[in-house]
Amino acid sequence: MPAERVLKDIRRATRKHHAALHAMPSAFISVSLAAAGQDDDDVQGIARCVEAFARETGWNPKHVNHAEGAFRFAQCDFFKTWATKYIVWRKNVRVVAGQDLELTDWQALEQFIDGVAPRAVAKA
Repeated sequence: MPAERVLKDIRRATRKHHAALHAMPSAFISVSLAAAGQDDDDVQGIARCVEAFARETGWNPKHVNHAEGAFRFAQCDFFKTWATKYIVWRKNVRVVAGQDLELTDWQALEQFIDGVAPRAVAKA
């Protein structure tokens, strides 16, 4: 399923159930290659995306995490591939031609979840 369709479905479901999401402990995990960036433009761009999602859906999560994602080179055009190579080059990550790139810091993501989960259980 195309990413655009998934995002549209997530937005629709969140809009429909935003009241329930507010009523329970919940968190928003934004997965994006921009999270791999270190400059202010990257950080501000991610924040704007989360703010826009909250505005469009009516859900304002108390906990937000920006996780680096993966890049599937075979699924992208020249310009997306070039831009991604530039982002990861700035992080000193080696790119192998034709090989997908996993940037997710799974340990950091697990720490975020472990930090939010006990608070969620305590409030439930």
